[in-house]
Amino acid sequence: MPTHALLDFSSKAILAIDRFPGVIAFLTDCTPHSFAVFNINIPNYLNESPLKDTSPEQYPEWVFDPASRVVKKNPSPNVDMLRDKSKLAMHKGATILPIMRNIIIARYDSSYGIASQDTIYLSKKLQAILFRDCGYDETRTMEIPYVVQYADYAGIPLKQAADDIIFKAALTDQRLSQTELMRMTYFNKVKKATTEEDLSSILKYFLGEMYHQPLGTV
Repeated sequence: MPTHALLDFSSKAILAIDRFPGVIAFLTDCTPHSFAVFNINIPNYLNESPLKDTSPEQYPEWVFDPASRVVKKNPSPNVDMLRDKSKLAMHKGATILPIMRNIIIARYDSSYGIASQDTIYLSKKLQAILFRDCGYDETRTMEIPYVVQYADYAGIPLKQAADDIIFKAALTDQRLSQTELMRMTYFNKVKKATTEEDLSSILKYFLGEMYHQPLGTV
């Protein structure tokens, strides 16, 4: 499995490790003086990592050299200064991952699980809007192939096809806007959290809101 890491900017000490690159990318936004490195197990640790038996509390005792892509013991005497920073980053990673996963699941009915389908639906929506805004001028059918295709398939007039596409797109946009508001809200809460207790509360309230069991505010 690929392994990704958050490093302290000055010392290159390892602050957090995760198998999901999105988690590490998120942590760079809320961990001061840090940066992300991806696939730290490649090419030197394909079979076994020197960190496989290392507990998260010990991560700052190791550094990763991005040039040689080698993990080494941290020679700095200031390792203890990084432990709290590392601990908070790891807790934030453990909190943001289920938030990410649940938002992705909530958006499945809008993605349809097919490569490039989002692009097709966007093009279809834009063509339908173009057709409506030009007064449903059927002399411009060369500009709206997706609308023509939909009308032919459904056996309906072009105007009705365009209106159907716009209506369905509006419903999808409404669903996505709800998940986007949750994403912005809870990503921001996790970024600003300063304690493990804060993070535990944030996740609890997120799951309650996601599954329509409100528990108050956080």
